[in-house]
Amino acid sequence: MGSPSGSDAICAADPAGLLGKHEELPINERQRASESCTCGPAHLRLRSEHGELVKVRGKCVNKCSYCAKLAAVENCEMLMADALDGDRPTLIMILGTRTATLNMREFEAGRQAVVQKLRRRWPAFEYAYQVEFTTGYGPHSGGLRRPHWNWFCKGVPVGCEEEARGLAVPEWCRLVDAEPHAQYVDRIDNAVGLTKYVTQHFMKASQAPPAGFTGQRFNCSKGYFGSITRATARARAKDSLALGRELWKAAQRSSDAHEIELTAQLAHRRNVATRWVLASETGARLSAAAIPLRAPRERLALQRAIRDRRSARRLAQLVSPDWMPHRETLFSDRA
Repeated sequence: MGSPSGSDAICAADPAGLLGKHEELPINERQRASESCTCGPAHLRLRSEHGELVKVRGKCVNKCSYCAKLAAVENCEMLMADALDGDRPTLIMILGTRTATLNMREFEAGRQAVVQKLRRRWPAFEYAYQVEFTTGYGPHSGGLRRPHWNWFCKGVPVGCEEEARGLAVPEWCRLVDAEPHAQYVDRIDNAVGLTKYVTQHFMKASQAPPAGFTGQRFNCSKGYFGSITRATARARAKDSLALGRELWKAAQRSSDAHEIELTAQLAHRRNVATRWVLASETGARLSAAAIPLRAPRERLALQRAIRDRRSARRLAQLVSPDWMPHRETLFSDRA
């Protein structure tokens, strides 16, 4: 047998030292210990009807690096699913600035001007962008971290990259402290690969927004996802990721493809139908159970009935009595 490769030697020497897709060199024990939500309420838990007790996640992406990573994965899934559906972005723009600041309002006029300029030329222009920061490690950076925006653009015909650059870059540099030669505009050859790289690789700690950032990390135009809204696209991404996690779990227990798929699908359906209640650290129930309903129309009607607090008879017509929480919980004035 030949000598082991470099990667094999590293794995054998330190299996725990392998880098994940969100990690970078060097990684220390402090970073590993922070791989959980730090922004959620410490005294609250979620308890399922099966007895499972889990911590509540705060989802404050600007305060918690763990929640920021999970949000980046969701954004990546949204953009990848959209690209795989066939409506792929054709152009990428990376627009930056020489100004080191956390105030994103200074660049709002520049972003709006770029969108107006491109949409005036191509009415079908749609965009999604993500804000990132330089590392501050460069020899001319002075240790300062500066923002830049990665734009995924639709509606720009292939071959019109130079025309798009001629429209967007002068408009951006006119309103923002930036130099034209430092801006990047080019066509996208592999939309799925580039999307995955930008949305996940740049969410590493060295290029994520620094502490104190309160702006919006990800944004897109209303029509970027076609006929569906951003909320619907995110819901589909969460569902896809949840199924992917069950597939991974099933693959750890079996090597049969059919059994893996069946086990994952059954587990995913069980998770979707599971009811959760807010509980204390010891598992004591603090809220009424969430009632899963099939149709959005039924869900809206139930929410309206609870909000209006009119009568238990109306509520009983919407759901089965087996799902009914106590009337005192739903209609008590001591909220």
